[in-house]
Amino acid sequence: MSQSRQRWISNLHGADGRLVGSYVYFLCCAGDAKDMVYIKIGITDQPTQRLLSLVNNCAARPLTFGVCNVVSRYVALRIETRLHQEFRAWRQLGEWFKFGKHEKTYFAETRDLVLGLYRNTAWPMKVEVTPVMPVVLEARRGLLQCRLIKRKGDAYHDFCKDGGLKA
Repeated sequence: MSQSRQRWISNLHGADGRLVGSYVYFLCCAGDAKDMVYIKIGITDQPTQRLLSLVNNCAARPLTFGVCNVVSRYVALRIETRLHQEFRAWRQLGEWFKFGKHEKTYFAETRDLVLGLYRNTAWPMKVEVTPVMPVVLEARRGLLQCRLIKRKGDAYHDFCKDGGLKA
């Protein structure tokens, strides 16, 4: 097998051994008026890291984060482009769209319709929506633990893993 093919196959798996996929994400933030929301539609290969980046650089208060695992980055780009076209009347800046809360059902139905064009039995592409802050707090806690373990070394990590102090 050629070296480039081996590299391509090894890139299919993350550091944890799981298959790497692409995701279409939807970040919903509080709008400038009580009945308005801003939604960012984008793609990423690491949804948690992307959420942390968006939250740290977002002026609006984040409310919910939805992700949909898709079969490839190519399909993710096609879905993102199609969603941007469908919602062009609501576009504010870049990938941000402004919706009234009364348009929530229309947004969800249109999103599901576009995803349905790429859905099949082998790849159901279910959208999972969760409140932002619990995910952010858990991710930050995990990053802090990783930093502490790295700072204290492998021996400390093994000690914690074998039932010693909690990391």
